Amino acid sequence: MVATVGLNSEIENTLLELSNVLQKRKSDVIRDAIEFYAKNIKKDKKARFQGYNFYFKEGFSWSDIHTIEIKSRLKSGGVYDVTSMSLFSVSNLFSDKFFITILNSSLISDYSFSFVNNTPHFQINDARQIPIIVPTSAQLKEFEKIFDKAKKIKIEEFSSKITKEEAKQKLDELQKIVDKAVYKLYDIKV
Repeated sequence: MVATVGLNSEIENTLLELSNVLQKRKSDVIRDAIEFYAKNIKKDKKARFQGYNFYFKEGFSWSDIHTIEIKSRLKSGGVYDVTSMSLFSVSNLFSDKFFITILNSSLISDYSFSFVNNTPHFQINDARQIPIIVPTSAQLKEFEKIFDKAKKIKIEEFSSKITKEEAKQKLDELQKIVDKAVYKLYDIKV
């Protein structure tokens, strides 16, 4: 697993010095520090170092603030903060891909804004109020296939195989498929 961490120059220099002194790779120094804090934080009752049991777990996330629609994405393991809300599947009935596809639908964005939180924020407690239909195995495969198509488009865009405009056009078409599949899942006729 690969995690990217942005550091300011002062911290980067400190990390480089520690790496040289300890004769370890920078990534190993970071890993050791996180393990140290994860073990020792439990001993300090005043500490606010939270969620360390979720560090470096894969899951899905979305930005706290959105414009019109919620847009969720797969998130490789890392250290999480409040501006990038993160959830982790705990059931084998759903996959992260399924949740991402559901959250990226117009129906869930509209539902959230109309009934859960009519501000541009979508936080963890808001996500907990979204009714999730347990899909059949066929439906689950369909949603995962849609997710895989969207991911492929984004990879092609990022690797410059297609232009940003081409990616947007393909994703707009795929959004129609997502919305149709979600309406069908929730048995809503439009």
